[in-house]
Amino acid sequence: KQLVFASNLNLHDKLKDELVKSGIPEGEILIVNGKTMKTSDDRLRASDNYNSGKYKIVIGNYETMGEGLNFNKGTSDIHHLQPAWNALAIDQGNGRGIRQGNDLDKVNTHYYLTKGTVDAFFNQKILDKRGFVNELLNGTSDKMLLDEGNISAEEMQIALAENPEQARLLMEKKNQAV
Repeated sequence: KQLVFASNLNLHDKLKDELVKSGIPEGEILIVNGKTMKTSDDRLRASDNYNSGKYKIVIGNYETMGEGLNFNKGTSDIHHLQPAWNALAIDQGNGRGIRQGNDLDKVNTHYYLTKGTVDAFFNQKILDKRGFVNELLNGTSDKMLLDEGNISAEEMQIALAENPEQARLLMEKKNQAV
């Protein structure tokens, strides 16, 4: 049983169609977003149906299924097809399946990113910030957080380059020449 998070609602139906074409029965796939699950009762029913085994795959977005729902009975994998740009949303998404009541010892989490994209750049920033915050909370860091949210144009240009290491070297040479 698997959960898939994708922010783009149009992708939900397309993904379901592709899964059906690959042989997964349509009745085993559920879409949970603001269009398909309008009330909290609808969402609770979806969660109960998944946990009872009616559905094997749930596709949704962080806003609708990222909090307050338990999709934990038998969840083996969580896919972040379009990861949020917020560490808390990702943690909340993982928490739908990684929680008490899951009889599996391990839940695999998958993050789909493409090198040189804005998503990859921001995902690294989220991971860096998460590490920094964990160090602060655990008392293992003496750093101060200064302008953490600011991203320079050079930093963005390097991150989005096809070859970020090469772009960084070229940028450093350019800056040294000035």
